Amino acid sequence: QGLGYAEFVSPERKEIYEERIQSEGFPDFTIRPEGEREVYTSIIYLEPFDERNKQAFGFDMYSNNVRRAAMEQARDSGEPKMSGAITLVQEIDDDVQSGFLMYVPHYQSGSTPQTISEKEDDIVGYVYAAFRARDFVEGALSGIEVSPYIGLKIDDGIGQSEETTLYN
Repeated sequence: QGLGYAEFVSPERKEIYEERIQSEGFPDFTIRPEGEREVYTSIIYLEPFDERNKQAFGFDMYSNNVRRAAMEQARDSGEPKMSGAITLVQEIDDDVQSGFLMYVPHYQSGSTPQTISEKEDDIVGYVYAAFRARDFVEGALSGIEVSPYIGLKIDDGIGQSEETTLYN
C-alpha cells in the first residue's frame, strides 16, 4: 500500500513540529489522533502520496497498541518487525480489509546500538511499509493455479480470532 517514514515527536516539540510541516505546504497538517501523550510518532513521508495514503499523513502510530507493540519490538531488537492484524487508516472505501505494517527502526547514530537503553535513547523514527493483506496475498498468488479444494487462512501470529485473521 505504501512505504513511509514516521518520526518521534516530543510533546514539547509538537506545536513547532506541526507548524513546520504546515509551512512546507500542508496547512491542515496535525498529528492525529488528538490528545496528549508521552510521545508521538508522526507519519511525515508516505509514497505513493495518493488519496488513500493521504489519510495516514500525520497519524501517530504509537497511539495504537498493536502498532506500538511492533514498533517497540523493532526498536529493541534493531530488526524489522511485523505488526499484528490492524485496519489501516487508509481504509476509506467499501473494500475494507485487514492489514499489517512492517517496521524498521531508524537510530540517530546510523547504526544499531547495543543495549535496549541505548536503543531507546537513540531511536528517531521508523521506516515502514503498509500492506493490505488480501491485496498482498492475492498478488503473491497471482499466476498460480490454486485448487478450489484448498483453503488458505493466515493469522497474524499473535492470536487466532476474527480480529487477528489477515486472510481467509
